[in-house]
Amino acid sequence: LGSESLREAEVPIVSKKKCRKAFDYRIGEKQICAGLKKGGVDSCAGDSGGPLICPKIVNGTERWIVYGVTSYGEGCGQKGKYGIYTKVSHYLKWINRVIRNNS
Repeated sequence: LGSESLREAEVPIVSKKKCRKAFDYRIGEKQICAGLKKGGVDSCAGDSGGPLICPKIVNGTERWIVYGVTSYGEGCGQKGKYGIYTKVSHYLKWINRVIRNNS
């Protein structure tokens, strides 16, 4: 599994309600779901730790913001399932503290 070249998958953010319906276990507030209900496009084995990025306009300029970190899912691009990502915003204080303490 894996690739010698950098790859990407364009997937929409999915509401908590839709995501929770897709899984038999709890999807927490520290998590984000993304993917297509029809399947076919998803993060997969070997992608853990990779970014979920979204465009955002900041001071009139489009910036790509890291919203999540690839965590897990059921299968790869499986119909009716989504990728689960750790929500970066929940950990921003900790991330900034670590950066400050190591700079």
